[in-house]
Amino acid sequence: MARPSSLHDYATHAPSVLGIDVEASILLRQYGADISAASSTPAAARCDRVEALAGDGPCIDAMDELRVRVVTDVAAEQSWHAWRTQAVDEGFATAIAVPGEVGGSAVIALNLYSRDASPWDARALAAAESYTQLVAAAVRLHLEVAELEDRATGLYRTMSDEVAIQRAVGTIMATNDCSAQEAARILDSAAATRGVSRREVAETILRTLASEES
Repeated sequence: MARPSSLHDYATHAPSVLGIDVEASILLRQYGADISAASSTPAAARCDRVEALAGDGPCIDAMDELRVRVVTDVAAEQSWHAWRTQAVDEGFATAIAVPGEVGGSAVIALNLYSRDASPWDARALAAAESYTQLVAAAVRLHLEVAELEDRATGLYRTMSDEVAIQRAVGTIMATNDCSAQEAARILDSAAATRGVSRREVAETILRTLASEES
């Protein structure tokens, strides 16, 4: 198996690495904006996109509380209505959300969805936590490398504010499968929440997610 090189790769390889039959997705939080970043299947992606746009779900709570959230019975879950409805429609029986601290303004959460009623034994939970920390470390390294590259080439710093913001909006649209208006709202909300410029948020999103568009 090739070494993962992007968030999409990490999501795709999660089932084989963990050794359990799951579908995986990765949610990314930067400057308070929750973005569906990668997934191993369309079904997992749809669940995470609903969660990110609603601002409510197990991954959101996992990142808020920095603790693992285990959903033992999706259909019986009383919280997270939009996410639960989508997960039931996709045929998922159980799920877990595992947070990973990247540092700075970024946190990730790995969502693992199962159609099996009881896949989460102690070994599976421990493996999921370890894998999430590996993904968080990869994101941290990616951001550090992107910052060094930008210092050398000025790729993002030489962009006008308008170009950087529009490219970030396009990236959010691609990863979240949402409209330009919704993507702009996500970016604006992140800037307002953290009291930083839209340009700063846009640059960070581009450094992290531009390679995930494909």
